[in-house]
Formats: sequence, C-alpha cells, structure tokens
Amino acid sequence: MYDDGRAAAPAAAVNAAGEKVWQELGYRSMQPSWALPKLVALLEDDPGLRTGSRLLHQVDLITWRLAGRQLASDASHALKTGYHLVEERWPQEVMDGLGVPESLLPEVVRPGSPLGTVCAPAAEATGIPEGTAIVAGMTDGCAAQIGAGALAPGAWNSVLGTTLRPQGQQPAPGPRPGGRRLLPPRPRRDLAAGRRLQQRRGHPLPALPRRGPGRAHRTGRRPGPGRGRVPPRRRRR
Repeated sequence: MYDDGRAAAPAAAVNAAGEKVWQELGYRSMQPSWALPKLVALLEDDPGLRTGSRLLHQVDLITWRLAGRQLASDASHALKTGYHLVEERWPQEVMDGLGVPESLLPEVVRPGSPLGTVCAPAAEATGIPEGTAIVAGMTDGCAAQIGAGALAPGAWNSVLGTTLRPQGQQPAPGPRPGGRRLLPPRPRRDLAAGRRLQQRRGHPLPALPRRGPGRAHRTGRRPGPGRGRVPPRRRRR
C-alpha cells in the first residue's frame, strides 16, 4: 500500500546499494512503499524465505491461478522491485548486496508478451473459456498513458487515483534537462478535481509556481479545523 511506510530503514539500504542503477533508470531513489524495500524488510524478518520461495507481484498471483502454474512477471510491475528496464535484467549485483537471492526473483518479459492459457479449473471457476490466452500486462498509470494516446515525444497525461501520476514521453531515455520536476505537496484545485494535464508537444510542462512554507493556497490564511487549503466558493445573494 502507498501509505505503508514501515520499510523506511530498508529503503535507505536499498538506495545506498542501488544508487547508480536508480540514477540510470531516472527515478533516482526508491520510496519505503515500493516493492524492493518491502521485500528486503520481509527477508530481514524471516530469513527462511530466502530458500524455496518466489517473489510474486499482485498480477503474478492472478496469472498463476488462471494458468494453474507460475508464469513470468512483466517489466512494468517489476520496476519497483528493482528490475532494470533498459538492460532488461535484474541488477543482481545490487540484489546480492541486499541479500536477495537470484532464485527468489521471477522471470520477466515485456508487457504484451504471451504468457500461457487459462486452465480447466480456472475456466470452471471464472467462466473464462479454457485455452484463452494470458498476456503480460502493465501497471495502471502506464496503461492509462497508452489509452490516452500520449505516445509522441513531448506528450503528457495525468491520472488521479490513489496518487496523482503525471507521465509522458521524451525522445530518448535519461533525465530531463534541469532534472525532474516535482508537484507541490497539495496540488491545485484543477488537478485535485481529476482534470487531465494539457498535452504538451515538443517541450516539457512548465514549472509549477512555488509557495512558501506554511502559506495557505490563495488566501494567505492558515487552514483551521475542517477547512482545507482551498476555501469553498460563497454563494451570491
């Protein structure tokens, strides 16, 4: 869960061990809620998991039940477990330093790759016809970007769900000029309402304005009990 910050100490170890790789991949560091810090925490709590176990992302459990056997994971879901998207491999040199054995990590394929077919027990339980193809998918934000058609360099899309996730395309892998841009801690009202960011073609999104610490949105007042950053509109009489 995104609000689960219990793996703060393992996250620090993950970022120290994999700093070079995380820089190469562009996200620079991992958060405590990401899968790899949680995996390291689980292995610290129960070292016996290092033998005879296999890591499963949520989707891996579903495809396993559908096929009746364990299938490969996809690169999109494996990203936050540390999978190297550019070199298409697990960075085992980082995993070794964190005590994550190679045998624990699943095979990974690209999204859209055929994985297997629905088995007879799964067909009986779900109503999905036996033999239906199972294809590797991807995480929700990536799928939303493709669904919105934000595929050309300079095109951006934003999705509001558990988190607010803007993402887009650039001509080549690597950090954007000037480094990454961060959204303010409390997004403006148009973003909070779930409106898509306007697609920008040929240039990145403009920087968002900064607000001083402790300064309330627009009004200059500090929010009191039951009052948020953006005051409600008053009705005209």
